Amino acid sequence: MATIHKVKAAAAVVVIGGADRYLYQGAVVPDGVDTKDLDRLVKAGLLEKVEVKTAAEAEADADAKAKQDADAAAAAKAKADADAKAKADADAKAKANTK
Repeated sequence: MATIHKVKAAAAVVVIGGADRYLYQGAVVPDGVDTKDLDRLVKAGLLEKVEVKTAAEAEADADAKAKQDADAAAAAKAKADADAKAKADADAKAKANTK
């Protein structure tokens, strides 16, 4: 997980490269803001720290979900095939017994 900062208040002013930058509620604070300023703005309640998944973590989760879905589909197909075979065998046996 990675930590980002988002604007919690209606607005916050951050300094990036010596220039003031106004960010509004919900905005993600870009890289380049001094750590001390981030800490000060968090303490003041203007920013909040948010844990987000990295691209690699999100990709790993998607891969795991895709594998889980594929395994479930394979299991469902195997069950359907087994059920169809059992029905065909039962039908053949019933037909043989009626002769």
